[in-house]
Amino acid sequence: MSWSDVVSIVGALGVGSFIGQYLIGSQQRRQVRSDVLKHLSDAETARWAGGTTPAPNFTESMRELETAALIARVPRRVIAHYKVFAYCARWLSQASWDDDPDPEYGGGINGEFADLVRAAAGEVSRVTWAPWWGRVGMKRRLAKRRTEAGHIERIESTLARAEKYLADY
Repeated sequence: MSWSDVVSIVGALGVGSFIGQYLIGSQQRRQVRSDVLKHLSDAETARWAGGTTPAPNFTESMRELETAALIARVPRRVIAHYKVFAYCARWLSQASWDDDPDPEYGGGINGEFADLVRAAAGEVSRVTWAPWWGRVGMKRRLAKRRTEAGHIERIESTLARAEKYLADY
């Protein structure tokens, strides 16, 4: 066996090891990212008050989302933005439910604000699955969404309360 054969075998083993690690790492990254989306879905379900089926605990759902996002390396700014909107929506939904505990219509919130909360959840999803492309224009989208939310009637004070409560927005 010549030196060239030994070098080619060692090189092949090194490249094979690198490819194997990349494929295993890729699978683990997908799993971690899917955990973020699962916890995001749980948080979206838990933020609605009332209903006939018991919802998961909202605070616990948000904590699990934060933990999964931290592990998946989702930008903190996006999670903080979503948290403020989700807490605000939860409090508005609870106030609506307290005013009208109707299983069909109680617990509803302003439709325009509900769309903004869904858009914030979509932003979390975007940066989770496409970390590099999702960051392009992210700051501008977050600022625009926050400005739009500030112009919605009767949302401003609850949004300010959520920002103060969370203090990391």
